[in-house]
Amino acid sequence: MSIILITLLFSYPDSARVIGRMYYYGGASGSWGNTIIARDKLHRIHFVYSKKIGLPYADSSEIYYRYSTDNGNTWSLEENISRTGRALSAAPCLVIDNQNVPHCFWKQYVPDGAGVYELFHCKKDTTGWTIPTRLTYQNTTTNATNYSSAVVDSLNCIRLVWDAPPDNFQQPEIWYSVLTDTSLTIPYNVTNSPYETGGPCLGIDTLDYLHLSYDELIAGYQEFYKKYDNVNWYPPYYLAWQLNGEGAAVLRVDTKNRIHCILSHRLPNATQDDIFYLCYTDTGGWSYPINISETPMTSAWYADIACDSFGNLYVAWQERLPGYTDDIYYRTFNGVEWSPIMNLTNDPNWSGYPRLSHPVTRNGVDLVWSHEVSFNPQVYDVVYMRLQPIASAINIEEPETSKTAVQTPIPKLFIFPNPCRTQTTIRYSLTAPTKVSLQLYDISGRLVKTLVDEEKKPGNYSLTLNTKTLCSGVYFLSLEADNKRIIERLVVIK
Repeated sequence: MSIILITLLFSYPDSARVIGRMYYYGGASGSWGNTIIARDKLHRIHFVYSKKIGLPYADSSEIYYRYSTDNGNTWSLEENISRTGRALSAAPCLVIDNQNVPHCFWKQYVPDGAGVYELFHCKKDTTGWTIPTRLTYQNTTTNATNYSSAVVDSLNCIRLVWDAPPDNFQQPEIWYSVLTDTSLTIPYNVTNSPYETGGPCLGIDTLDYLHLSYDELIAGYQEFYKKYDNVNWYPPYYLAWQLNGEGAAVLRVDTKNRIHCILSHRLPNATQDDIFYLCYTDTGGWSYPINISETPMTSAWYADIACDSFGNLYVAWQERLPGYTDDIYYRTFNGVEWSPIMNLTNDPNWSGYPRLSHPVTRNGVDLVWSHEVSFNPQVYDVVYMRLQPIASAINIEEPETSKTAVQTPIPKLFIFPNPCRTQTTIRYSLTAPTKVSLQLYDISGRLVKTLVDEEKKPGNYSLTLNTKTLCSGVYFLSLEADNKRIIERLVVIK
């Protein structure tokens, strides 16, 4: 018996759409590693961005919001959600909770007191966006950066990190807190470093453990990683050295608790930056960084990464061509190989600050960036593009729930650890009595082993697969039950 395994290495883009215009090119960027565009469980797309108000080069800006209910084809009118009318509001961070409620965090200049940036928050409830709430009150004479990153745990609590100096201290630190209603728990200093720290990016796994990447200005920007198991923050792990600080590390966690990280890095004796990728698994630790931008003559920076429920990766970055013309580049990874690199813009005008929606769903890969319209005055468009997800994400991904439609339950299949060396545990759940077939195939589609072939009652099942006799490589586990098939990828390393 054999099966056909279809893998689309590259997903070609839909047409690009201009969905906003601004004075000042940083509007579509937010802060490094956060999310500014995301989908909820009802497939609605939410997008926040910073936009200058008044004349070009004005000092005031606001946070704006748009949404789309038709897969990005049309967008709502922009809505000012910071609503200061005067203050500088920037670096928005978007997170959608388990009840499909979007929350936005941003830094806002507060002229009273010390005159610093403070962290603000609002959310969209049934009546619209709430009145912005000030979350931090700093007693310092230093302009805090307040770049933030947020995730939602299984209990629908928002976990938040941001960078800001301690009281009366010059060097920013990374702070961690939990949002309760409209206030924060007592912030905890995660880094407690003598050096300037910033660029936090937060991820969360299925155990509600937190994973944080950030940079420290030691001798140039150096990237670090920390884990929080809800009891202790682990010691920092050194990721790489970022020579000129053009965009901090971006970290994402997939549904199999693998940590994916990308960063801009310059190799010794090189004259340009490249985008490097590395991954962490419990069995293999951190992988060796690999160059995925492969730019021999140009610099690549400001990268973003997203992954889907099948573990496929999607990466976009900004690359500077000769003559200071920047374009947006893109490629994907299906767990076996990287797709060819594609220039999505290929335009003589400047394009930069690409941001992806995470996680990717079967409805599309959402990408936004800033595109230069004119240099003097500085006018930029916010451009949206929807790309198709990798085929396995379309075919295998579990349907998402909807309030307007009842989804038929399907069996679930989990593999951990994955990748594995000598053995792995396979868990699956059944919702009805059914005949179960669980089989292991190699990458060519050849049947390697039948693990289960019998009638089963509803419930949760677990078995251990010994992989000592298997060669290193990619395998596929196929679970057939209740007239449905699920295929999960298994990687064996020796």
